[in-house]
Amino acid sequence: MATLREAREAYVENADYAELASRTKALAFITACRRLKILQPARSAMTGSTGLDQWYSVSELDMEIRRAESWLAANPDAATRSANPDVVYPDFTGFRG
Repeated sequence: MATLREAREAYVENADYAELASRTKALAFITACRRLKILQPARSAMTGSTGLDQWYSVSELDMEIRRAESWLAANPDAATRSANPDVVYPDFTGFRG
């Protein structure tokens, strides 16, 4: 069972999924957002090392989930790309040069 602290750490650790082009991090980020929605109150303060309060709202987390899911859809993995029936590979077996 994940704790609120672990969910927050995973949220921060995986927020750079797009910059690193990492589907694994994007999936972990979505999981962290979902855990934050479950484990924290609807509006919660988190005091960081700077002493500033950060707020996570459910609507902001939902927006982050949608953004990550959109990124995943736009960046399929190699297995998904190779299974795409719209991709046509040329056949040069009869080509004479």
